[in-house]
Amino acid sequence: GDRDYGAAIGSGDCGAAGTINIKDSIVIARGGKTAPGIGCGTGAQSSCGDITIAGGSVRAIGLDNGAGIGSGSNGMCGDITISGGDVNVIGGQDGAGIGSGSDGTCGDITISAGTVTASGDHYSPGIGNGINGVCGNISILGGNVTALGGQNGAGIGSSLSGTCYTITIAGGTVIATGDGGSAGIGAGLLSACADIIISGGTVFATGGRSSAGIGGGSRGTCGNIVIDENVTLVSATHGIDCNNAIGEGCEGTVGTMTIAEGLLDVTEGATRTITNQAAVNSYAVWATASGVSGAWNETDTLGIPNVFRYVFGKPTGAFTNPPLISISFDALGRPVIHTPPLSLSVTGFNLFIRATDTLDGDNSTTYPLDPSGETVIPETDKPTRFFRLRAEEQ
Repeated sequence: GDRDYGAAIGSGDCGAAGTINIKDSIVIARGGKTAPGIGCGTGAQSSCGDITIAGGSVRAIGLDNGAGIGSGSNGMCGDITISGGDVNVIGGQDGAGIGSGSDGTCGDITISAGTVTASGDHYSPGIGNGINGVCGNISILGGNVTALGGQNGAGIGSSLSGTCYTITIAGGTVIATGDGGSAGIGAGLLSACADIIISGGTVFATGGRSSAGIGGGSRGTCGNIVIDENVTLVSATHGIDCNNAIGEGCEGTVGTMTIAEGLLDVTEGATRTITNQAAVNSYAVWATASGVSGAWNETDTLGIPNVFRYVFGKPTGAFTNPPLISISFDALGRPVIHTPPLSLSVTGFNLFIRATDTLDGDNSTTYPLDPSGETVIPETDKPTRFFRLRAEEQ
């Protein structure tokens, strides 16, 4: 992006570009003045079609008022779709990491796979609309997504005086953090979003000052909030000067809040955790199907009734969810431990699988966690083994 006001990949100022498709490529893109790294440039006459990333390694940086991927200041882009790859995006001041630039617009944003890290700058969300901007629906269907809002920007959602439409999370692992005055997922400071629907996956959302973890930012507005029975885990933490982990921020409003019956709903301090016990205790499902008896109704030495758990080196068993997803067997009859995407995003810890002969931990053996998410356990003469995913501080 040496040209002023133009995207590194896409249109320049007052110009138009067609569809942008990136697949299995290595891309490093830095936008020109007020422009995105990938997308449309600056100005009301600047536009581009849909942006699709389907694999590879993508790094995109927007300059002031431009998104990392999406529209530049006062520009317009189509839908943004990410279906794979390693994508790392930084928005410019007042522009989203992924979404619209200041006073700009973008279409729907959909992430279905891959590892995506999106960061906003001042008054910018990680994923959503820049200041005074508009973005369409935001849908996360899978993958490992980390979204960090800049000052007064939501992790996923809107920023100052902007609007985003419905936010849907239906799968994957999502970590969203808002900064001062903005929700982790939802509305930013003095901004609006439509409904928030969480129907699957594992979600961690942390709000900034005066803001909910999920819902409204300070003096912000969001629509209805729905958490349905198919989620694995939703953890929301409110910021200081706010009392709602899920709901409205300070002096803000939200619509109707609906949480499905049967979910375990626990509030401890500033954090509200909603857990689908049937989903997290997948050991019971596997054990029943595999003819293994006796383990899933027992508790371990810490009194936790699910042998699959996170520990993080703390004797209290902190952060016990989510558990391992499942166990399968390969062609050689060896157990394969399938771990959640979250296990690959944790920093500051050494991660491994601990196998024991008994539920309470006799004769333990450790195996390094495979970064593929599938850890193969060598053959053993033991008829039954118990596995824990453990993390110890480095």
